[in-house]
Amino acid sequence: MSQQIHNTKNIVENALKNSKLLKQGIVKGNWEKIVGKDLGRKTYVSEIRNGVLIINTENPVILHQLSFLKESIRSSVNDFLGIDYIIDIQYKVRKRNIEDIFENEGEEEEFDPKKIKLDNDYNKFIEEEVSVIENEEIKNRIKKLMEISKKKEKYLLQEGNKKCVYCGIIFSGKGNICINCLNEERKEKISKIFEKIKENPFIDYEMTKKFLLDIKEEEFLSIREKVKERVKILMYKEINDDNEEGFKYYARIFYKLETGIRDNGEIERLVNFQLLKFD
Repeated sequence: MSQQIHNTKNIVENALKNSKLLKQGIVKGNWEKIVGKDLGRKTYVSEIRNGVLIINTENPVILHQLSFLKESIRSSVNDFLGIDYIIDIQYKVRKRNIEDIFENEGEEEEFDPKKIKLDNDYNKFIEEEVSVIENEEIKNRIKKLMEISKKKEKYLLQEGNKKCVYCGIIFSGKGNICINCLNEERKEKISKIFEKIKENPFIDYEMTKKFLLDIKEEEFLSIREKVKERVKILMYKEINDDNEEGFKYYARIFYKLETGIRDNGEIERLVNFQLLKFD
């Protein structure tokens, strides 16, 4: 009997490893059961990435409470799955997305799975995902979960919502990219602008629009100040490490940002004068 249980666990574990949708769908669909109604309504599962469960909350105060519950939640999730799959948990403060509108009990539920029909592409996808599961009982249970998940997705899309082209989340609003991915994309572009200012301290506001079209002038000036603060710190780090060339490299950037002087000879005089102060 114990061997049969062991084999069943291996079947589920293999299925979860082969399908990100299964891993997330089972935990998302049973979140309140896993952590309790109170915590389940204050938090929601974002995704599972390489064994790391990412939990979001709209309330930053909850993060303090969650920090003490990490091991307890990890254990509860693994117990529910029946496998030791979650190795760590990360918490983030983010606004709840429209995909979670179905989780609240007591609200009138417009979504009825029986009224939603899946086309052949959906059905084929589900069949392929569960094909690795040999145990028929487990296969049918997971298949049912996936069908409900796909029907919810189809229902939301029919209601005018959109599917993010990057992460696949269902959301409402303009464009085809969700707010989370837009924020991540913007962060990457700002990081690029940061590096571009380091490479060319004379880059101006209009030039940065090539990298981020909707950047505001105040935002550009703020990034520029942060670059200046960063290279100043690196200047003193290099001098403390007795690295004269490293100090000069960052000092040139700093004085170009600080003074706006384009004459390289004048910049070198300022750098050397500053260097003499440390001798």
